Amino acid sequence: MYPNYRYKGARLKPKIAMAIILELFAGKTASRREIDEGIIQYHQSHGGLPSIAKTNPIKAALRYLKDRGFAENVS
Repeated sequence: MYPNYRYKGARLKPKIAMAIILELFAGKTASRREIDEGIIQYHQSHGGLPSIAKTNPIKAALRYLKDRGFAENVS
């Protein structure tokens, strides 16, 4: 566990997912599945809690990043 993880004990939300996406995948091309699995694994292994939202927080984060030019859909 990582005691200095900023989102320790927090449920996965779009804001948290955006921060992790920018940290783990900046400048990389990755499939949606790789992004989903990577974010969930990273967040939970660092002490974060899974999402309980009805909508996927990772999808919302990617849409926000795409709208602002930080991500693109290459499929």
